[in-house]
Amino acid sequence: EIYLGQTRTVARVGAEGPGALPSRCLPVTRRWLRSKLATSRVARGKKDDDAELESLSPADTRRTLLPLVRGGGGGGGGEGRRPAAAAFSTQGGSSSLFRSEPVVLVQLYLQAEVAHAALEELGEAGTLEFRDLNVGATAIQRPYVQQVRVCEAMQQQLRFVSMHLRNAAGSESGSQGGTPAGLSGIRGSGVGGRQISLSELSHELADLAAELKEGDGHEAALSADLAKLHEMGAMLRHGARLISAAPKSTAYSIEPITDFPARGRSCHRLADAFGLPDVEMGALGVGPPGAASSVESGRYGKGSGPSTPTDSLRHRANAADAAAELLRENGDGTSLSGRHLGTVSGLVARHKLPGLERMLFRALRGNLLFRASSVDAPIVCAITGEVTSKAVFVLLVAQGRSRDKAAAVCDALGATRYAFPPDEGERRALLHDVTVRAADVARVLDAMRARRGAALARAGREAPAWRARLLCEKAVAHALNCLHYESSRKCLLGEGWVPVSRLDATRAALRRAGIRAGLHAPPYMHIVDSEASGNGGFGSLGGESAGEKRPSFFAPSALIAPFQAIVDAYGVPRADELNPAPFVAVTFPFFFGLMFGDVGHGLLLIVFALSYILRERSLKKREAQMSEIEQYPWHGRYVMLLMGIFATYAGFLYNDAFGVSFDLFGSAWHPTPHGSRKDPFRTYPFGLDPAWHGSPNQLSFVNSYKMKLSIVFGVAQMTLGIACSFSNALHRRNWVDFWCECVPQMLFLMSIFGYLVFTIFLKWSTDWVAEARRPPSLITLLIKFFMEPGTTPDDGELFSGQARVQLLLAGIAFMTVPWMLVAKPYVKSRQLATKRGYNDDDRGGNTGTRLLDDVSNPGDLLDDQKNEKGDHSGGHDEEEDIVELAVHQIIHTIEFVLGAVSNTASYLRLWALSLAHNQLSVVFWTKVFVEMGLQPCAKKDAGAVVCGVSLVFATTTWCALTVVVLMCMELLSAFLHALRLHWVEFQNKFYKGDGRPFRPFSFQQILADAADSAE
Repeated sequence: EIYLGQTRTVARVGAEGPGALPSRCLPVTRRWLRSKLATSRVARGKKDDDAELESLSPADTRRTLLPLVRGGGGGGGGEGRRPAAAAFSTQGGSSSLFRSEPVVLVQLYLQAEVAHAALEELGEAGTLEFRDLNVGATAIQRPYVQQVRVCEAMQQQLRFVSMHLRNAAGSESGSQGGTPAGLSGIRGSGVGGRQISLSELSHELADLAAELKEGDGHEAALSADLAKLHEMGAMLRHGARLISAAPKSTAYSIEPITDFPARGRSCHRLADAFGLPDVEMGALGVGPPGAASSVESGRYGKGSGPSTPTDSLRHRANAADAAAELLRENGDGTSLSGRHLGTVSGLVARHKLPGLERMLFRALRGNLLFRASSVDAPIVCAITGEVTSKAVFVLLVAQGRSRDKAAAVCDALGATRYAFPPDEGERRALLHDVTVRAADVARVLDAMRARRGAALARAGREAPAWRARLLCEKAVAHALNCLHYESSRKCLLGEGWVPVSRLDATRAALRRAGIRAGLHAPPYMHIVDSEASGNGGFGSLGGESAGEKRPSFFAPSALIAPFQAIVDAYGVPRADELNPAPFVAVTFPFFFGLMFGDVGHGLLLIVFALSYILRERSLKKREAQMSEIEQYPWHGRYVMLLMGIFATYAGFLYNDAFGVSFDLFGSAWHPTPHGSRKDPFRTYPFGLDPAWHGSPNQLSFVNSYKMKLSIVFGVAQMTLGIACSFSNALHRRNWVDFWCECVPQMLFLMSIFGYLVFTIFLKWSTDWVAEARRPPSLITLLIKFFMEPGTTPDDGELFSGQARVQLLLAGIAFMTVPWMLVAKPYVKSRQLATKRGYNDDDRGGNTGTRLLDDVSNPGDLLDDQKNEKGDHSGGHDEEEDIVELAVHQIIHTIEFVLGAVSNTASYLRLWALSLAHNQLSVVFWTKVFVEMGLQPCAKKDAGAVVCGVSLVFATTTWCALTVVVLMCMELLSAFLHALRLHWVEFQNKFYKGDGRPFRPFSFQQILADAADSAE
């Protein structure tokens, strides 16, 4: 059946249909359908293509239609090509928390024109982990190193743009209190970037970076010129005041200015660029800050200066009088010929003004007239560019060396010197000119900043998408460098690991890449045999990486994920190894609860965890802004919830809440004149009877109870660990480990510590009062078990026949030690001898046949001799492996035997931490809340004020100690001890933890890692 739609071609091949097609027309029909389907795929979008592919590949038509679409089965996708691929259907592998999902090795055959699109689709799908097929090649020898360099250059330009965005954000937040849009980072930004090509993006970034760089240079120059204009204007205004405040005399004349500052650069191009009037910046009359800007003053005649030492001292003592006397020497208003005075004027920082005056007085020995005035408002310094408070100074000194010395002193203290016109009209004209030119420069700067702000606003909106695009493009280039170029086929060959459940998603990504490239057939994916993939892959292209471990892939839920992280912190599970995370998710919070058992503290922990869980959506949005301290409880919210639940359960078991017992069901003990007596027909339903709290033997009873409970749970967890080793051996079909390690280990543990747990339950279940016997000491029983097998103490018999049972168990325990020590190396050596015998027989038979049948070719005989040498050397290596295995087995046996004892004792930390937590709670409640808060109120003469103050102080202190010591320090201590019990005592029974995680080529993960590193 063939259906032709109005907008696209749809073909369906069914098992049943009314139409019939002659067999001779089948090839023509197939070719026509292939051409139409390829044309329609190119014209349609990605979404429509996916919908059509789903309609074209149902389970009943897969075998018929897909080979037709891919060229009649000649070179398409992996289905139908290879029997091994049929085992991995759309159903996928068994996804389980207990073991890694099966991960298979695949080989990709990519046409050169579709390689980039294929890797983009695979990166979006995130289903494949590439293997590097060019391990021996250096970075410079990789075929796509140029693309990597282009991406890195573009990233550098983008970082330059981002720096300007951050500066703009800082200035706007300082003025407006907000952050501009587009600066939120790349977390959550899509891959995007397909609207423009990479070359267009490169040109856009280069133009933007060049524009910003050029604008920075112009802005720096114009800002410096504007600062100089402002300083010159301040100097002219305040200098005029200083002159007007000087003594009224015309006994001297200041010559006109001849050395104005050098002209600045022209701004014709900037004015044209921003649409402003033509402004000639060279007419601003502003020179560099350190330029000499002297003003020649009047000249004295010969002999008119101080002629005697007395006159010199008088002039140094009173500079103002000396200057006035100099100015009064000629009262006709004419210039004094032959007499030379010079002026030095400018601005200096206000806090440096006293120092400047002192240094000038000392350098010129008092021969100067110094006037200064502070500028009203802070101005921008022309040298540093900072806003500072400055003062204007005008200095009158002798022309020549004195004036040069004064100028040098001013420059040393960071003063900016400017020329000061002598005539008032000139000063006013210059001030007007400076004001107009400063307004022009400010207008140019505002227009320049407005244009740069518009460019930055657009860049701020696009920067996250650009950053994500460049990260993904760089990742694609690195992935292309991992592929091998086949020159004969003109295609790229690649290898990678794919979980079985994601094979169909990988095929769909390759089909989309073929459609984007306009190919008739999508890239070909070949699945390698699953057994061979475990040791590097049969027919693998990566020769040097053969023997690499298969990655482990788990998809835990949000509840199991933090416990999986705890396990991975110790070591990642192997691909064929049992995952401890599901067991840890139960036993870890349970052991924590045993050490932290308190109803009140457990409820506080539950409330704290629920405060994160109930606000999960809102907190997930601001996860990127969380600090490292905040992220710990956020990621461990479900762990804390389970720990709080189990701590509350253990608190009910211990009958303890904030160090106080509670009676929920009524005690089974009744007070009597001689003490307390238990009702023989009644038992407290759950947990400890509250009558034990406060009794004289409370501590000894509770300690004995918790100690035995710790041993019971510890042996149970170690037994679970050995049971997991059974599961690993059965899963791997490793019968040597099953019979030579797992079975003797279980027998050893059960014959000693399993028997100890049995005696604990037997002692608990026996009514020693009714039997009128003293209960035996289990510590004495255990010592007799090892030191005197087959004997029991006189008062320590728990059951009849105990001596014979203990003798049998001791014999089993001692028998398992040589079993673990010798059996495995012996079996391995026998297997090696058997294998070597088969190889010798095969080699001897082949050699004899060759000598009789083909003695004419001596080269083949040489090859056989080389092979024999290789076999002998391989046998030598195997003998070394056997020796190494024997040494390893000795170490492993000693470690297990000693560890069984030490690990059992290590579980006593459950009792020790629980005891410490309970005693601290009791001390805080009794010594702080009761004695400091309640007892003062119980006194007869206690007033309301005293009672209130004592209660407030005691409650505050008790709450602070509870939160800081118990809820923080004790919680962390119990957490670490529970972590040690699982990492050391539990996981070392079966867990190697030397696997590697599945790290797919995923754009989402790349962007997330980049966001984390940026934070």
